[in-house]
Order: sequence, then structure tokens, then C-alpha cells
Amino acid sequence: MCGVPLTNAVRDIMSGDLVSGIARGMEAVMSAVAIGSGTAVILQLM
Repeated sequence: MCGVPLTNAVRDIMSGDLVSGIARGMEAVMSAVAIGSGTAVILQLM
């Protein structure tokens, strides 16, 4: 799920679009954190 935005971030950074690459990278990181924290909350409640 986070692979495509991360790949696009690396592609943007390598092509010289630093702002776009960093923004897409942060999007991928925030998605991974949201999925991980949601899973952790559910596991703690069970």
C-alpha cells in the first residue's frame, strides 16, 4: 500500500523535484504510521 507513493517519491527526487519528492515521501511515511498505529490499537484492545 505504501510502495507506490514511496517509489514515486524516489523518482521525483532523482529527477530533481525535491519538494514534490519530500511531500510524497512524507505521505508514504504517514500512511505507514497510520496503518501501524491502527493495527497496534486494535491488538491492544483485544
